[in-house]
Amino acid sequence: MASGALTSLLAVKTVTMKYDSLRDVLDDPGLTLLMEGSTALTAHLETVTGGVYGELARESRSRAKYVRASETYGAAYSLIPDGRHAMLVENVVCRKIYSDHFSLTGRCDFYMSTGNFWRLIYAMVVQRNSPLRQLLNARILALREFGIYDRWATNQMPNMTHCLKTPKKIKLQEPYSLVDLWAVFLLLGGGAFLSTVSFGFELLLPPSH
Repeated sequence: MASGALTSLLAVKTVTMKYDSLRDVLDDPGLTLLMEGSTALTAHLETVTGGVYGELARESRSRAKYVRASETYGAAYSLIPDGRHAMLVENVVCRKIYSDHFSLTGRCDFYMSTGNFWRLIYAMVVQRNSPLRQLLNARILALREFGIYDRWATNQMPNMTHCLKTPKKIKLQEPYSLVDLWAVFLLLGGGAFLSTVSFGFELLLPPSH
């Protein structure tokens, strides 16, 4: 006699993140690129011709949608959820979007790539040979060494850490379907077949004395 028991009512599927690098974004021609205008990146794209940045420059001519700095957050909340937009912005902007969205909704609906594709250095500009340069350098260094800058950034993004550890693979739970259970039915059918064959042999073979 063959029998079986279904021990779970839910199947767990793993869905890999579709976009995790600049290459992934470029390889999808149907994806619109949201970019902030008049930045160091857009200035570089105006002159570069080779490599991945050259490809980004060519693709951005037809696929980019430029937004102002003041429109960045609104564009992220309204356009990215449709799955056909990707935003190319600074890491700190991504974290701010994470924090504000989680504060409003309690959800982590956005994903940030694990790698950086464009390094940007911030600095304060003063006149050449200005005596303020050394003073500013000392103050900025102190802000970093004493953790004051990090503290300010944390205060501006209180819920940032809730969404930073989003996995590269998402687990979805859904009810089992008949297609998902093909192995169960195959095992059950195989057991029933073997039981029938064994029972047939017992009927055909003479009883042993």
